[in-house]
Amino acid sequence: PGTNVEQSGPWPVASRLTVAQDVGGSDYVEIDSTNAMLYYTSSGTEVKRWLLGVGQSADFATVPNASGPRPGTRGLRLLPPGDGSNGMLVTNGSEVVRLDSGGNVITHYIPSNPDISQDLDKVELSADATWFAVSDQYSTWIFFFDVETGAELGAFWTGLPPGQFSGFCIFRGYRA
Repeated sequence: PGTNVEQSGPWPVASRLTVAQDVGGSDYVEIDSTNAMLYYTSSGTEVKRWLLGVGQSADFATVPNASGPRPGTRGLRLLPPGDGSNGMLVTNGSEVVRLDSGGNVITHYIPSNPDISQDLDKVELSADATWFAVSDQYSTWIFFFDVETGAELGAFWTGLPPGQFSGFCIFRGYRA
């Protein structure tokens, strides 16, 4: 994580953004479906925003720290239609939270085995955005949840040694 985010794409010139920090620098980032707003986490309690072409915006949400050895917001994924109007999923220590369009916590997703789910880090949505997967960076387990009901759908161990899991993706998963 760092304080700089490289900006390139539909904008005329690539640029470096010096973003506001919470605990760390910019951690995970997500650009909304309008290509106007960049959402990011900074390993603390805030989900921050940067309006592209304008500058730092008001924080989207403040999420109370969950339990676990590494509490704080990390992975995030906007829910369809990807513009923030249906909220987002955010990892936070030992849980994933669903935020509504106003940044309020409306659902907590907590894996059933707390011994292997203390550092939830990366979250990915299915193509139809009805379920999601979340990884635990240190136990190297992946958990699956139903977005609407909050039910845990299953889990599996990647077989990697502790601390050796840095990310995954869902083939053709939903992107804002």
